[in-house]
Amino acid sequence: MHDQFREEETTEIRELQRELETTAKACRIVNFKLRKAERRCDQLEAEKIQAEEKSRQLEARFKTSDDRQHLLELEEELRMAKVTIFLVSKLQSPNHLQPECDTSIFYARFFVISLFLGCVSAIAICGLFLQTQ
Repeated sequence: MHDQFREEETTEIRELQRELETTAKACRIVNFKLRKAERRCDQLEAEKIQAEEKSRQLEARFKTSDDRQHLLELEEELRMAKVTIFLVSKLQSPNHLQPECDTSIFYARFFVISLFLGCVSAIAICGLFLQTQ
């Protein structure tokens, strides 16, 4: 009876050791995943801080009057580009609209030139063109 009791204890100890090893292995895996998640969290936090800093820099940059003026100039340039595209599409339409479009494109081109050059001479040239027609 004493031998049988020892065998049962030995078997139970072996089973407990196997369970302990399995649990320890699972613990190591979970610990590894936890460290990996913490590193990823730290990395994301650093990226968030960088993005916020970049956002603040861009906001500060566009608060100056020079940048606002530049932005307004770009918007005006975009509007003129849209007008030019419209006029070119009209020019490519049937020929009965072509003389009207040529004149419109001429005015648009001189308006753009006067915007970029900031000179009155382009407007004067435009007036001379009207007198010749």
